[in-house]
Amino acid sequence: MAVTVSVCIPSFNHAAFVVEAIQSVLAQSLQDFEIIVTDDASTDGTADIVSRIADPRIRIHRQPENFGPSAAINRCIAAAKGKYIALLGSDDSFAPDKLERQVAIMEREETVAVVFSHVRAVDGGGQVMPEHSFPIPSIFRQPNRTRAEWLRQFFMKGNCLCAPSALIRRSTIDEVGEHDIRLLQLQDLDYWIRICLRADIRIIERPLVNYRVAPGGANLSARHPDRAPRLLWEMQKVLRSFLTVQDRAFFFAVFPEARTIPAADALPLECLLALVSTGGRSPPAARLFGLDLLFELLGSDTGKESLSRAGFRLKDLFRLAGASEKIRREALAGFGDAASGPLKIRERIRSNGMYQLIRRTTRRWGLH
Repeated sequence: MAVTVSVCIPSFNHAAFVVEAIQSVLAQSLQDFEIIVTDDASTDGTADIVSRIADPRIRIHRQPENFGPSAAINRCIAAAKGKYIALLGSDDSFAPDKLERQVAIMEREETVAVVFSHVRAVDGGGQVMPEHSFPIPSIFRQPNRTRAEWLRQFFMKGNCLCAPSALIRRSTIDEVGEHDIRLLQLQDLDYWIRICLRADIRIIERPLVNYRVAPGGANLSARHPDRAPRLLWEMQKVLRSFLTVQDRAFFFAVFPEARTIPAADALPLECLLALVSTGGRSPPAARLFGLDLLFELLGSDTGKESLSRAGFRLKDLFRLAGASEKIRREALAGFGDAASGPLKIRERIRSNGMYQLIRRTTRRWGLH
């Protein structure tokens, strides 16, 4: 039978917190929901604990092995029957009126695909953490923006939206598709970009989620040499979604600097994207993405002709390629790579909330 909200809880080794997460859903002021838990081969008895909660609205699926967070989310959504999908980490929790507030916006504004909220960071005991010790809430404290403004934010600065705060229309998920299981750390960013390319999102500018910082959070900056290179690789894949923009006016709304490119009104949008990406305003990961895109475009006569109209030729590609290692080091430093730069740079990056957000994702799933 259809319900208003399906609360999807992917879980891995959260025996200490999963009951609190589920209880926060059971205590919602809006009671027309189901809870779907996908246990990703936990080894601490998480699935058994969930199975003992006596409420017919709870269903649990057990993965035969640990496939990662995206696969677990996809399994939850595949089983969901709700008009709306709420995501909840198995160590996080909802404020009592979260679903009611979000559903009210969805019912009132049919063009909105996702409603997010602000969050609080809490420690292992559920105590609110001061932002100077864990700045994630300030990253998620975002204002409402237009679709074009959100896409620019994602392109220039990365993810700033909290997945456990999201309520998503099921019809939007059916259109956008599943979370990409090939992505380990930027799957949320990839999903928000794909949604914003199609529809609007809204922010409730008050904290409706308690976002758990697991015990041992002091080790969030622990070194793992493969993390920064993987983030850089994933970012270059995620940015390819911008190639799907087909409306020229919308493209210029996202990238107003593209209007300064010679022959901008006549160039293919993929050429404009490549040139914008390699421009001085773009972050290092985007510049590497743009360099790869220029290489692809210059492999065809059409691409060479289009880029030449903007004054870009092979010698410019060679010049950019010559700087690619420097750009790569800058990108790795931005993602907190321990070997990418001076200690002062590393300390600044590790104090940055975005790095800690990414770190939390891999720690909580037992992946590095």
